Amino acid sequence: IVKRMTEQIMSQKLIGLDDTTVCQLLPGNGKVDPRKLWAYTCVLEAAPYVVYDYTPTREACYPQAFVPETFAGTIQGDAYSGHDQLMNRPGVSGAGCWDHARRYLTAASVHDANLIAQLL
Repeated sequence: IVKRMTEQIMSQKLIGLDDTTVCQLLPGNGKVDPRKLWAYTCVLEAAPYVVYDYTPTREACYPQAFVPETFAGTIQGDAYSGHDQLMNRPGVSGAGCWDHARRYLTAASVHDANLIAQLL
């Protein structure tokens, strides 16, 4: 099922990707080690899925391996430099994530209530 969902996502013209840190409990010593959980998604009705990929680090090789070389379209993600090679593949364009920009606007509005009104 996951393989088919991944194929459906990767056949679309717009995919999104992001990662988050998760903690893995190390056997025997009760300590945790940070790992990464990547989410790949498509918001289009043809493939309304999210597929997760669990990796030991945030190295760029993991999303590069997950997204097929044959993918052609737009990849939306954050400004993580590890996405650069992926988003610069032939036939691929990168789109930024507005959530990260919104954070700065929200933080600025706490200090200057007129800022948001000026920007709109």
